[in-house]
Amino acid sequence: MTALVTSMREEINHALARSHLRDAAEIRHLVLLVLDNLNFGNMGRAMERNNVLREVANRLDSIAPRHQVLTPELAIRLRQRADKVRQMM
Repeated sequence: MTALVTSMREEINHALARSHLRDAAEIRHLVLLVLDNLNFGNMGRAMERNNVLREVANRLDSIAPRHQVLTPELAIRLRQRADKVRQMM
């Protein structure tokens, strides 16, 4: 989970550097979702962990289409991160 949180924090920094505040806010929400569930011990239970990871992957996928035209490399990177999250399930 540390690698997941670290990679999402990097995405927040990239979004802020590009002045994509909406993306940064959405990814920040995902970091908090993961950290809250870690704090409550939910990530140790398969069903709860998979629900959280599914939510993270789906939201990363939902951000990607906004960047498909102007920054396709960002859209690809977000989809790749979503795929990596799904592999953790």
